[in-house]
Amino acid sequence: MRTSFTGIEIARRALQAQQRSLDIVGHNVANANTPGYSRQVAVHTSSQPYPIPQFTHNPSVGMVGTGVEIGQITRMRDQFVEMRLRQENHNLGYWQTLKDGLTQVELIFNEPSEHGIHQALNKFWDSLSELSRNPESDANRTVVLQTAEALAESIRHVRSQLGKQRDNMNTIAEIKVSEINTIAQQIADLNKQISKVVVAGYQANDLLDKRDELLQQLSQITNIEVVESESQQITVSISGATLVDRTRTYALETAKNFDLGYERVEVIWQGSNAPVHVTSGELYGVLVFRDGTDNFPGVQGYI
Repeated sequence: MRTSFTGIEIARRALQAQQRSLDIVGHNVANANTPGYSRQVAVHTSSQPYPIPQFTHNPSVGMVGTGVEIGQITRMRDQFVEMRLRQENHNLGYWQTLKDGLTQVELIFNEPSEHGIHQALNKFWDSLSELSRNPESDANRTVVLQTAEALAESIRHVRSQLGKQRDNMNTIAEIKVSEINTIAQQIADLNKQISKVVVAGYQANDLLDKRDELLQQLSQITNIEVVESESQQITVSISGATLVDRTRTYALETAKNFDLGYERVEVIWQGSNAPVHVTSGELYGVLVFRDGTDNFPGVQGYI
């Protein structure tokens, strides 16, 4: 005969499962504005049944259910979407960096204005025109000298500011390399924590969210490829060269090159001096803006 305690136990388990589900909902609401947080969902499963006691063995009777329990807590995260976001972050970081750099160049030239190179050049040509009409005039000769000096000073000022902008690009490259190393170490630390949680048989949802957020940040700085193992450990590489291998990192560094007649920061792998093949992201934007002939060097060479 079935006891009344079975029904009470089923009700208790149902209440407990629903209470934990409400706790998860509260956790979702509390983290609504947390960057990188993924909504979590409790997956309900039937709890372990037990066979009905019989005086005679009758396998057709079956087993009695014991209620409901939470089987696991899953993240509502699409890995394909995550991969696409990282790819678009590469492009966003690259084009945003170029835009910011060219905006600074535009401010340096300050055109059109009353004090730019264009205006100084117009005044110089006008003074030459006046001198051609009256070449014996000392006043016209003085004006030509003054406008020529003003034009030369305008050009020197722009070249000086462009040189400072080039040096600033070197500084930004060093900052981006430092950011890459910092994020890589944080990802390796999270890999270690996630491994411990997974081995213990739990879901490392919040830790996985933090790691995914770091991957998004890293993908905006440089191009990365991410491979995840069955144990939820990841390997991160840049153009095929490993940056993070589970709990181990391979750092980047910068080296100064003066072969072109000025200080030029290059990005290399620490300890090997091998160049880092960056193909997208903010760091690539910095290097292309500084070195690409269609961008900064072309403008500076024109001046």
